[in-house]
Amino acid sequence: MPITTLVDLSGGARILHYFAGSAGTTLLLASSAGYGFIAKAGDMVSRIKGGKAYITLDEGDLPLAPKVISESASALACISENARLLVFGLDEMKALVNGGRGVTLMELDDKEKLLAVQPISQKGVLVAGIGRGAKQQEARLTASSLALHFGKRARKGKALEAKLKPATLTAIV
Repeated sequence: MPITTLVDLSGGARILHYFAGSAGTTLLLASSAGYGFIAKAGDMVSRIKGGKAYITLDEGDLPLAPKVISESASALACISENARLLVFGLDEMKALVNGGRGVTLMELDDKEKLLAVQPISQKGVLVAGIGRGAKQQEARLTASSLALHFGKRARKGKALEAKLKPATLTAIV
């Protein structure tokens, strides 16, 4: 079934990301401006086919793909387009039932964007991107190598040791 049969899109609107799952699923919602919050999938449901405003974005900001927060997740990893990584405890996040902007996940420089946020466990995270010679490269960061990047929420984070232009974060399971 096409998604457009379930949702009325206003002129010029487009679907960037969507999630299908049970109402009790816990999600992490974030924006490229570095803000984010935790919500239940059921909190986003609307009776109206036109939907409802749930995440607040400023002009030029984009929503990042929603991430499911698993039972094993204990921290969040945030990476900026300048290859700075910040990891902080999931307990520093705020849950918003009615949506909104959320809290600052990572402090960003002017015109810098947050590329990805990933709930992670003690097993670590995989950073994928473009390395030297425009080749795909991955950096596997386990708990011991993530220690350098641990900090408090809303800090700048530390530069990755691997010389790559990051694109995605994936939790190691």
